[in-house]
Amino acid sequence: SEMTQQQGRRPVTLGDEEDEDVEQELATALCGGLCAHAEMLLHKADTERDEAATAAGSSEPGPLDPAAAAQIEALCTQAASLQPRSPQPGQALASLRVEQGRSEEALIVLHASVALWWPPKSGSDDEEGDEDEEASWEELEAQEAMEAAAALPSSSGPTSVSTSRQKAVEQDAMDMDAEDDEDDQDNQPSYEFRVECAKLLLELEEDNQLAVDILVHLVQEDDSNAEAQHLLGLALYSSHRYDESLDPSLRSVTLLQQQRVPQDDDRWEVYQELVTAIREAMGQEAAA
Repeated sequence: SEMTQQQGRRPVTLGDEEDEDVEQELATALCGGLCAHAEMLLHKADTERDEAATAAGSSEPGPLDPAAAAQIEALCTQAASLQPRSPQPGQALASLRVEQGRSEEALIVLHASVALWWPPKSGSDDEEGDEDEEASWEELEAQEAMEAAAALPSSSGPTSVSTSRQKAVEQDAMDMDAEDDEDDQDNQPSYEFRVECAKLLLELEEDNQLAVDILVHLVQEDDSNAEAQHLLGLALYSSHRYDESLDPSLRSVTLLQQQRVPQDDDRWEVYQELVTAIREAMGQEAAA
């Protein structure tokens, strides 16, 4: 009956919302775990393939193990079904496609993954809101000053009122900016994830502009990351933007020194080779 149906309905409560939040957190954690497992299996399959090629005396690795590839793809599919808005499954699948030699498919999948978090939220709307707030504040301040001047002969009254109100407005604006920054960080994948994304883009794209944009953002976020600096220099060098590429490349070497990275670390040779290549290219360009 209708009454029975109504009695059987359970109104949505705060507990339901909390349950949904818990479910989302669990889905996100499980999605990340599945992607991490997929990447571990991919690394293992790639290592085994290289070892098999070396044992056979071949300089070219053979195809990726089909069984391992199928398992990795299944993990990515399952992760995507749990958290469709996560960029992790797509990037993991793109890495698989690269190892399978299917570069065109890899780039399509990677672009779809990147679109879930790039570009970051623009601050233009906030800036417009700040400008409107500032204009409104100026009008309010002028009105309060006139009213206070009419009521009080002393000028100290309106000044104190205006100052206290302005401080309150400024504090509210600072609090909102802090909340927006936290939201932006929450919506962004981890720093390491974005670095790996840039690496894949450099490997797959002919036009490196997207990789450059992402790496510029990463360097602005943390200019002490040597790998991000090196990759930015590499992306600019590959785009024949030699003058721009030198600074981040030199910075990457300087960071290795400052962070006391051991001299037998492979990064020393790789980073210094890029600096040498950039200087040679700049010399040739100047001589032409």
